[in-house]
Amino acid sequence: MLTYLRLALARSELLVAELTAPAELLCESGSLWLSSSTLREDIVLQAGERRQLPRGRLLLEGQAQLRFSGRQLAIQPRIHTRHG
Repeated sequence: MLTYLRLALARSELLVAELTAPAELLCESGSLWLSSSTLREDIVLQAGERRQLPRGRLLLEGQAQLRFSGRQLAIQPRIHTRHG
C-alpha cells in the first residue's frame, strides 16, 4: 500500500527527518533546499518537481508544501525554528 505525508514548511523552519525507507518527495508549492546524508549533491526543488530519495537523514529548508510518499513510508521529523 502506498502511503503519504503532507507537510507545510515555513520560511523560518528547518526540518530534520530520518527516512527509514526510500521515498518520493514532491514539492507541491513554493521551493525548498534539501541535503541528504546519502546523496553527494544538495537538491533544490521548485513547485511541481519531485525527487526519489534513498533512506537516510534529510535537512530541508525553504517555504513549501511537501508530500512524501512511499510503500514503507516511515519518517521521524524534528522541526527547528530559527530566530532572527
